Amino acid sequence: MSAKRIFRKNYFIVIILFIILLVIFFYFIFLLFLNNKGGEENEQKEFILKNFSVSGNSMEPTIKNGGNVTIAFGYYDFYDVEKGDIVVVKFSTRKDGLLKRVVAVEGDKINFSQGNIFVNGIDEGKFFASEKSLLLKQLSLNNLSIFKGEYLLLGDNRASSLDAGEFGLVPK
Repeated sequence: MSAKRIFRKNYFIVIILFIILLVIFFYFIFLLFLNNKGGEENEQKEFILKNFSVSGNSMEPTIKNGGNVTIAFGYYDFYDVEKGDIVVVKFSTRKDGLLKRVVAVEGDKINFSQGNIFVNGIDEGKFFASEKSLLLKQLSLNNLSIFKGEYLLLGDNRASSLDAGEFGLVPK
């Protein structure tokens, strides 16, 4: 074989390999573009996870005194608060947060009857509150509606819980 023929054959292989590498390169660039594309459906959701030790029995039997919980800070920046969620509520008058269950959300109707609290007609169990309770004053208006951005939060251990019985409905 002549030197020209070997050079042409190798030159052809080099060009084919170069084209294949370009296609692969642009394919990865395309994938990178898709992953970084703006828009809510492609938005990365970032949370800060922190472990805490629980002090108190207001969430028993679900969460025991001295138990540990992991809180995802930033979660509700992306998702809606739903009934049944356990959330941390922070008040300016307290240095620590309180763990509570979301019992009612926007659009729900609350009634108080014979020591029980009812959400949309469903008995949510016993409700304990002091005579000065802000929520009891609100509930004196029968069929209290939860407005946008408000939540009813209660501890699972209603007999021993600082919750809506004391601080009323909680804004978002």
